[in-house]
Amino acid sequence: MGAIEASKREEMGYKEMVKNLDKLDVTRLEKLRSHIDKVVAFKKSPSKAEREMQLVKEIKRKIPNSLIKYKNSLVSKLKDGSIVDKEKEDLNFTINYLDELNAERIVLMGELAKLREVDILLVAREFNKHNL
Repeated sequence: MGAIEASKREEMGYKEMVKNLDKLDVTRLEKLRSHIDKVVAFKKSPSKAEREMQLVKEIKRKIPNSLIKYKNSLVSKLKDGSIVDKEKEDLNFTINYLDELNAERIVLMGELAKLREVDILLVAREFNKHNL
């Protein structure tokens, strides 16, 4: 019976709160909504430990060796002059793609450093051994 009574009191409290909200002007309602949105967003966001695990996983995500080997083979062809136009396009695309991945990793490392409240260089050293 206790849970049912508590539920009824909660429902009555909710109805009373809604009735009181109806009395507020629009400016106060918007401020209240802003505060409620922040509380909801905070409750939905992952915990610090969960977010740290997500960031570490994303940072460690490997670049396929086949992509690196392909890029290196195209660079060799570029150096020896045997590269064709299509391969030059592939090389540019591959280099740009790898640059984007590395930039993404740097952003993730920055977020992880901020989360851990440490310098980004410490985080970068931690992941440097992964040869990404």
